[in-house]
Order: sequence, then C-alpha cells, then structure tokens
Amino acid sequence: MKILFLASWIGREKYLNNYQKIDQVLRTTQHQINSDFILNFDIHKAKKEDQNYFLDFNRQLNRAVKKTDLFVIDVTIPTINLGGLITYALSINKMVIVTFGNNSVKDQYFTQTFDCHHQMIILEYSNLEELEIKLPKAVKEIQDNIDVRFNFFIDSHIVNYLNKICREKKISKSCYLRELIEKDMKKNKKLYNATMPS
Repeated sequence: MKILFLASWIGREKYLNNYQKIDQVLRTTQHQINSDFILNFDIHKAKKEDQNYFLDFNRQLNRAVKKTDLFVIDVTIPTINLGGLITYALSINKMVIVTFGNNSVKDQYFTQTFDCHHQMIILEYSNLEELEIKLPKAVKEIQDNIDVRFNFFIDSHIVNYLNKICREKKISKSCYLRELIEKDMKKNKKLYNATMPS
C-alpha cells in the first residue's frame, strides 16, 4: 500500500519531532511511505522562489495524492491548505487518517467537518508513545477495510440525474450510491444477513 504523509509546513519548527515520529511509525508498517513533501521541504528556500515554484509544487503534491492509497495528514496546526487537501483526497475516494496532538489548540470546526466520513479515521494523541500505539492500528484498520472498487456503465440520463442529485445533496456519487444500497439492504434484511461473514 502506498502511503503519503503530510502536515503543516508552518508547524515544522515546533512539531518536527512529531512529524518525524509519524514517518518512523508509518515505516514500521512495511508499506511504501512518501514523507518528502513535509520532511524534505525547505521553507527558507521556498520563500525565495517565485510563484511558478509553488504552482509546480502543488501540481506534484496533487499527483502524489492521486497515486497514493492512504493519505495520512497531521493537523496539529490546522490550515485551510490542509483542509483543502483532505477534501480533495476524499473527493477522489482516497482513504485518509487525520492525526492531531491533543495538547494543540483543537479546531472544533476542522475536526467536526470531517468527523463522520466513512473514508477517514480521526486519531487524537496526547504524546508520541500513544501515537506509536494508535497509528499502526489505524493503518491496519484502513488496510483491512479498503473497499472493493468497481466501474459500471449507465445511460447518460442517469448520469445527469446522478450529477444533479449529488450537487443538491452535496455528497459524492459513490456516497450517494452507497446510501441507496444501504437503504435497500435494510429493506431486505434476510438477504443482507445471509451475505454477512459468519
């Protein structure tokens, strides 16, 4: 599994130990880890660069999010940029683990906005020892629960309806279709129970 780790660049000075610990813990999971966008980012060099540097950096970051299976993001210092990246990752059906230290100022809006999303685990930690225990468990939970993905063909009038209803409800197409299936499963409890693993 490919895992991309990111956190606040402005938080590097204060929370570098946390970021390095997250990277270290992720590497114990034996997955392919990319922490370059946070650990190898030189903010002093970046400040001297022009706008093209940041546009190129953002393009590279978006490509990395597209290629990853799991996006781990620390929001101990929450920023609009991090919230945007979480939203983008979820919109392209990526699994996300959001971590934050509870000794930080907890941004209620930030965590509540994403709190109930089925593709995401929110992981609060009070110290690095707790992080070391919780993070591998969260990664395993994501790995064990990665949904089977499939494509299917539908008529254009159905696509138009799907686009309109999802815009209206402000949810993704996959989320809407999942809701329809779950409603049907509740109606057909006997069949649903028969398909559950014993």
